Amino acid sequence: MNFLTKNFYSVCVIILLIASNVGASLGPPKRISAQDRNLNLEIGTGERYIDFDGTVGSSTIFPSKLKASTTNFAGRLCYGLADRLSVYALLGASRMNIGNLELQAQGISQGILGLKGEYGFLWGIGGEYVLNPSSNWSDLMVGFSAEYRNFYSSINGGKIDIDDFRFAIKGAMDMDKLIPYAGVVYAPMRGKYNGTTTSGIGASGSIESRDDFGVIAGAEYAFTEKISGRLEAELISQSSISLGLVYNWGGPWMRRQSAPKPPAPEYAAPENQLEISSRENLSAHRVSEIDIAETDNESIPKPEAAEENMRFGNELVALGKYDEAIIFYKRAYAMDSKNFRVVYNLATAQYLNRDYLSARNSYEIAVKLEPRDVETHLFLGFANYRLGNVTDAARAWKRVLELDPNNAVALNNLQALNQ
Repeated sequence: MNFLTKNFYSVCVIILLIASNVGASLGPPKRISAQDRNLNLEIGTGERYIDFDGTVGSSTIFPSKLKASTTNFAGRLCYGLADRLSVYALLGASRMNIGNLELQAQGISQGILGLKGEYGFLWGIGGEYVLNPSSNWSDLMVGFSAEYRNFYSSINGGKIDIDDFRFAIKGAMDMDKLIPYAGVVYAPMRGKYNGTTTSGIGASGSIESRDDFGVIAGAEYAFTEKISGRLEAELISQSSISLGLVYNWGGPWMRRQSAPKPPAPEYAAPENQLEISSRENLSAHRVSEIDIAETDNESIPKPEAAEENMRFGNELVALGKYDEAIIFYKRAYAMDSKNFRVVYNLATAQYLNRDYLSARNSYEIAVKLEPRDVETHLFLGFANYRLGNVTDAARAWKRVLELDPNNAVALNNLQALNQ
């Protein structure tokens, strides 16, 4: 075992040893689809400054500013209500340790109140909504989450009851297997305690977090399509760290490697114009359905025929110059908006350029032009999948099987989706 490997395992062991104190991590925005489920197992550690006040006997406790450490072990089950909208419930064990506090009233010692809590019951509920990715930033995920947690445990001679709220805005970048993320969080914590000092005097009061706003940052790595690991750090007046293991239970985790890329557009010119006069009225397929603003680029040639523009586009795709290819395809579309092959090649160039939103729109137009083309439905499913619309992706792949019951790609994709 080399030096780097030894140190990597040493760091992991150290993290696990200190992971004895904060709650379930918030995690990156989850592009979960309807009815998908995943299970998170998490452990965390951290410290938080709090305000502590109350009464001892009939006297008021002098208000104190203290540092509390917490320990949480939790499991969280997440369920997709709709595409990009999920809810979850968490259960676990938690412990808060404030230490031994000597209480005084009017300068007279009332004994020591032990606030070294035992492990108690932790539960919580939450939800998250993830915005649709933009066409220019299809790999960027932005999510809003809200969570309520409560834990109740024994302290020396009494009980402690803590309410913890969390509201966060998070952003993440989907980098295939790795998803780094960061965000801001508002996390007020409130609690009550009741106990007895070493002098036998009853004490009660409240615990309240001193600082409620903070930041979070972390990363999640997919070891397989169903299992991911997560490391998250949080800074709210004091720092905390948490580790998580995510099991995707019931559906594919939304990462790009789960779906294969479509092939490049067909480079051969179309043999014939499509015969569409007898099909559904296609007068609605106006040029405005596809944004052709880029066709006024003066820096590249402007062939006068749609077929010539398409040939230029095909050659540029072969060179990997997708931006320029899209310009030629859009010019061809402006000249011949009913040419299925033009629209299909434009859609696939947009897909290869990772503009999945535009690709989906173009594939939808191509489907209307040629409703029985298997590849168009197949790649429409890919575009929806990249956008996190798993329900629409499955619908497109089911249509593929209606047209081609033995299509291996559609069968494999639907099997991965448990459809």
